[in-house]
Amino acid sequence: MYTIFHKLRDKFNALTTEYIVDQVIDDEDLKFIEELNREQLEKSTNVDGESLGVYHATTENKYNQYRSTKVSAGDDIKMYDTGRLYDSIKAEFTKDKIEITSDYNDAILGYLESVYGDLIGLSKENREYVMDRIKPKVVNKFREKVLSKL
Repeated sequence: MYTIFHKLRDKFNALTTEYIVDQVIDDEDLKFIEELNREQLEKSTNVDGESLGVYHATTENKYNQYRSTKVSAGDDIKMYDTGRLYDSIKAEFTKDKIEITSDYNDAILGYLESVYGDLIGLSKENREYVMDRIKPKVVNKFREKVLSKL
């Protein structure tokens, strides 16, 4: 006998991660995620929430010789020189997850991340913030897909 519980189970099983991501996450959410990553860098923090540090006097002199953006000793390191790193941050959804990537020069980014830790991605706090933003949409999609027409 096919009961309402069987029907509910079947509808629930149809809610794959791929379906949820495809149906719930939109371009606005992806842009929001990209902006959160940029804001982390502007706040001088890496993915682990650790400070990137500050410029020292020797770095200030070397940096300012070759850069149009000037820094002073004691300024937070924000990974912003030309803006290319910030502009290169992209969020996209793949089959079952949201990925944050960068097409910035791999050698340079690799070096920066070896010194400062992961720069591309969201901190735990920002991942929770994204979940809080997306959760109501997931709940609504669940109600629409699973609980409708029982």
